[in-house]
Amino acid sequence: MPAKQDVIIFHYSFADHNADLILGYRAKVILVYHNITPGHFFRAHGQTGLADACDAGRAALPVIVQRADVCIGDSDYNRAEFPIATGRTECTIPVFYNDHLFRPVAADHERFLRSSANGAVNLTFIGRLVPNKRIDNVIRVAGAIKNTIGMTPRLRIFGKIWDREYFRYLESIVLDLGLETNVVFEVNQPGSELRSALASSDAFVTMSEHEGFMVPLLESFSAGCPVVGMKSTAITETCGPAGALLPTADINAVAGMAVALKRDRDSRMAVIRAQSQRAQAFAEGRTWNKWRMILEDFVPQLRNA
Repeated sequence: MPAKQDVIIFHYSFADHNADLILGYRAKVILVYHNITPGHFFRAHGQTGLADACDAGRAALPVIVQRADVCIGDSDYNRAEFPIATGRTECTIPVFYNDHLFRPVAADHERFLRSSANGAVNLTFIGRLVPNKRIDNVIRVAGAIKNTIGMTPRLRIFGKIWDREYFRYLESIVLDLGLETNVVFEVNQPGSELRSALASSDAFVTMSEHEGFMVPLLESFSAGCPVVGMKSTAITETCGPAGALLPTADINAVAGMAVALKRDRDSRMAVIRAQSQRAQAFAEGRTWNKWRMILEDFVPQLRNA
C-alpha cells in the first residue's frame, strides 16, 4: 500500500473505477489529464454505454483535481477543464512520443517517390475509429478528390475498431461514394508500418471535432507528411503555426489543399519545414525536463542526478 512519502502518477482519460481507491491513499498524487471525449459524440451513434461512461468520467474530474497535489494537462486545452485553482500546482506537459521511430528511412523515401509517380493523391489517417474523430469526413475528403476534382485518391485508415456498428457506418460511406478501391482500413498495424505510410503519403488528414492532444500530428511532423484538415480543440494548439488547417469542416477545401500540396512541391516543402520546426517543441528531452522540474519536489535525489 502506498505510504505518505510515495508518489502516485494518475493518468486520467476515462471513467476509472479505481479512482476512489487511488485518491484514498495518503501518498502524493500527480494527476495527468488527457481529456475525456464528451458523451454526445457516442450517443449520436447509439453507443449509450460508452457515452455514459465518458460523461461520468468528466463529471468526476473536479473531485480528482481537488485531491491531487499537482495537476498536469498535456495541453492548455486540457488544463482549461480544471476547476478554479485552490493552491495546487498546475502546468502543461505534452505527451511523450517516439520521434526517432517516425523519422523516415531511405526505403520510405523510395515508397514516396513510387506513390507520387502513379498520380494518385495518397492520404493517411491514424487514430481510434470513433465518432469524435469524424473519420466519415476524412472519407468524404477522399470522395471529393475523386468525384469533384477528378483525381484518384488512395486513403489508408489506421486504427482500432471500438464499435462494429460504427465501423459498418464508415464502410457504408465508402460504398455510397464509390470508393471501394480507394479506401483501405488497416487495423492494429505496428509503428513501423504507420511511419512508412506517413512518409509515403501526400497528406495526413484530420477532421476531428474533439482532441486533447492528438499524437499522430507529431508523428506526421516527424515523418515529413503534411497535415491538412480542420482546426479543432487541442489540434490547433498542437499544430501551432504548422500544418494546413481550415477553421471549418469544408470537405472540398480540404480536398483541394491535399491536391495542391501534391502538385506544388514548393508549398509542400514549406509545410514540411514548418512542421519539422514545430516538432522540436515536443522533443523528448524538452518534455522530460518539464517532468523533472515537477518530480524534483517529490524525489529530491533527482536534483543531483
